Amino acid sequence: MATFLQNGRVRAHRSPPDGWLYCALIIRTRTCRHETVRFASSPLPAFPSSRSAGSGQAPAGVRRRPGRQPGARELGNEQRDYGIRLDGRDYNLLNKRRAWSGESYQLNLPNTQGFELSYNEDKTKSLKPKDLLAIYQKQEKDGLQARLAAFDRKQRVADYSARLQEIDGEASKACATPLSTKVDWSAISDEQLIGVSVPSFCGEVVSQMANLCGRDERYKAEAKTLKGVDCRFGEHMKLREQDGQLQFTTLKDEPNQGDFINAILRNR
Repeated sequence: MATFLQNGRVRAHRSPPDGWLYCALIIRTRTCRHETVRFASSPLPAFPSSRSAGSGQAPAGVRRRPGRQPGARELGNEQRDYGIRLDGRDYNLLNKRRAWSGESYQLNLPNTQGFELSYNEDKTKSLKPKDLLAIYQKQEKDGLQARLAAFDRKQRVADYSARLQEIDGEASKACATPLSTKVDWSAISDEQLIGVSVPSFCGEVVSQMANLCGRDERYKAEAKTLKGVDCRFGEHMKLREQDGQLQFTTLKDEPNQGDFINAILRNR
């Protein structure tokens, strides 16, 4: 059961995913002058992917701004986000919103679209805040909270590699020919891995190829002449071909990358 405590009331999602144990505790203490999110959990899966922090493409509740301190972020009109540090990123675990129908809360679990929470009278009566806080404090003492907050480069590369393989597979199916995207992970910094969804950028070339193959059967013959894509991050966006291999240089803040790639592929 996913629960959180606010002003002595417990809210619980009616049917959380099996296998999850989450407790988001919002409390006030003598040593804490503002509301903070206390997070106690079982080990977490990877993040949902998005292009970059603040891009608007991440699922609701996910904010990726390295260096920002987690906690309660006031949005005005009695609305706020409760953030934690997770896998080297700031993560909005809980959102409070107000509308004409009243206030609402959403719990954002990684790899989900989030879950609306509702008030549960029975859980409110049975909850013992001291026991819940003790769980968090024990996890903090055991180092679990620090491990959840720390960036795991090896796991991030594995997750991104797997996602790129999925994108390549979709493009290969659309174009009826094997297509692969290669990335020199050693050339990508931790900051880039934390702040940018590498598969969203590097996978754009084969995604545009799939788009062309889906629109025009004739492009499938063009796709068969290409061996694959080498992707890197640089100062300027470029796409060129060398011996049947597409050399793609991308950067985070360049707009309209899909249109740029699509135009070059159509006119190669």
